[in-house]
Amino acid sequence: MRAVLEKEFRQYFHFFVGYFFLAVFLFFAGYYFVMGNLFPQNGELGTFSLSMLSVSISLIPLLTMRSFAEEFRQKTDVLLITSPLSMTRVVLGKFFALFLFFCTGLCATLVYVVILSYYGSFDPLVTLGNYTAMMLSAAAFIAMGMLVSSLTESQAIAAALSYAVLFGLWMLDFFSPYIGEGVLKSAALHASFRNGFRELAMGIFSLSSLVYYGSLIALFLFLTVCVFDKKRGAAGSGRGLFAFTLTVCMAVVVAVLANVCAALATERLGLKLDLTANKLYALSNTTKRVLSDLPEQVDVLAFNSKTDFLVLIRELLDAYERGSDKLSVRYLDPYENPRLVRQYKESGHDIALNSVVVECRGRSKAFAITDFYDIDRAGNVRGVIAEQTLTSALLYVTSLREPLVEFTDGHDERPSASLMEIFELNNCRTRRTALAVTGIAADAELLVVASPARDFEEAEIRLLSEYLENGGRLMAFIEPSPAGFSRLNELFADWGIKISDNLVLEQSLFMSGNPLNIVAAYIPHEITRFFSNNRYYVVAPSSSALSQVYQRKGGVSTAAVLMSTSKSYAKGGVVIEFAARAEDDPEGPFLLAATAQKTFDGALRKRNARLFLMGCKNIYADDLMATGSLANRDFLIQAANWLMDGDTLLDIPAKRLNASAISVPGNEVGLYGILLIILVPSAVLAAGITVFLRRRRL
Repeated sequence: MRAVLEKEFRQYFHFFVGYFFLAVFLFFAGYYFVMGNLFPQNGELGTFSLSMLSVSISLIPLLTMRSFAEEFRQKTDVLLITSPLSMTRVVLGKFFALFLFFCTGLCATLVYVVILSYYGSFDPLVTLGNYTAMMLSAAAFIAMGMLVSSLTESQAIAAALSYAVLFGLWMLDFFSPYIGEGVLKSAALHASFRNGFRELAMGIFSLSSLVYYGSLIALFLFLTVCVFDKKRGAAGSGRGLFAFTLTVCMAVVVAVLANVCAALATERLGLKLDLTANKLYALSNTTKRVLSDLPEQVDVLAFNSKTDFLVLIRELLDAYERGSDKLSVRYLDPYENPRLVRQYKESGHDIALNSVVVECRGRSKAFAITDFYDIDRAGNVRGVIAEQTLTSALLYVTSLREPLVEFTDGHDERPSASLMEIFELNNCRTRRTALAVTGIAADAELLVVASPARDFEEAEIRLLSEYLENGGRLMAFIEPSPAGFSRLNELFADWGIKISDNLVLEQSLFMSGNPLNIVAAYIPHEITRFFSNNRYYVVAPSSSALSQVYQRKGGVSTAAVLMSTSKSYAKGGVVIEFAARAEDDPEGPFLLAATAQKTFDGALRKRNARLFLMGCKNIYADDLMATGSLANRDFLIQAANWLMDGDTLLDIPAKRLNASAISVPGNEVGLYGILLIILVPSAVLAAGITVFLRRRRL
């Protein structure tokens, strides 16, 4: 086999066709990379690899058409048939030569990965998935092309038949929506090249995809060997048409059974390896805990056929079903079940195609497909919140508890959408309340004071004080203001925490080149315990320095939560004209977040009173809360959970979908375009022309 491999591999560099293939391959690769990655500043290779799949379908038949048809044309096939080498070795030698030659062109595109890593971050495991998908697809195309080439003496017919077969397998994915539900549609989807390729390119290595490509390669190569064994048998071994037909049928049956078993094992056992950086298809430990603790049967209804349901959400629903024997997922066509759709609409749920309903004991929650995504105001999808949404729905339908979280109003408070969302997505009722008008609800689980612009009135301070004295829970964010907060400060001082007018700046730990964007240090506390095994940090821009008036007094105990570093310093006033450190600036470290807790004596108190205080509002800014590499969202969830006695809020962050951004200057994009689209392919083509002219002289 080695001799055949070396001979065939060298041959591609001795003829013009090999250089022509590489030149065209690199031309399209360069074009799709520049236009799909560099020009739009996109650091992901998914679109590039899918584009190269279509290029491979177009080019590989040009390579494989002469693998055996040329032997037939030159009458050298007799040498192969009568060779002492087994046909298996001959076929494998030619296959690996073709595959290595293709990989030569593919390896040249690794420079694209180097370019992406130079201008920004990229996901190495997803990149591995993309290149694995391209190599496995190419191997299957080559094996199929060799089989077709072994059946005809004409290279043109071999190429045309290869194009027809590959195009048919490619188009199965497009025609599947027009095939009725059932085994036929599932088979068509599984047989499509795009289906398995897309999964690998997304960074999902599943048993079904690997078996699919492996079985195709093995089947086509085995059939090629059978074709030549039949020819060799016709020359004298006595092997008949019946034996050949039986062998081919058995091989096809084995390949089909292998794919059926792999598909069933993947679906029922979840035999998939999620290599995506954000683990898009893996369930968090929080969800696994909720699934394991389900008290009774929960039904999830997805209103579409399973094959047509959005892949990402379908995979998540399958993971939920595998995670608990008390959860079942059913797929229903809304047009075939109008009575059920009407029933849900009468219950206040708007059911449409791709809606999902979670229900248990008559309690239900319905979601449109858009509810599973984090969408900005411009309509762009920033991430997936499907797991947060579904797990929260499980808790809602299996529990009667809906905590009320009130936000104070009337002082120009500015809670961000992200701050309110962490409560709303966790089955909490949220409500604005003007203390002077409506007061504080008796069943309020938590009261949030979100960066007021004006101080509270005396009557409102009394309400806050009474609320805390009766075991209330208060989360407050107070930023510096020219008007000051003398009354609020007096209330907080009574609870052992004081807010200063000094803004904290950092010299060592800060973001975006701005010393006001403090990266806070964690102090041991129940709130920060979560981060002992999760090494990412809170950014608290424009924070006021706090101080502990006392640590313990009259049943009240205070504790630090966040601090600045010893290299920090502070400046007085709301507006800072010069950020540079002056000699008279107070030195750090400074307290950035603190808690107070009061333990009551006697049986009349339901619970201890708790207070969480920060001198910062931008900690809950939408952009910081949406940044997965920062801990702002998780930190506030942990703080709210501490205030509300336990795991009321789920800490399942959104999983980012947006492409990894790169930053390539416009003039450099043009230079890369000239180099990768024009110069490199032209150089390869010139080398091929040189080889062609040299062979003509010989």
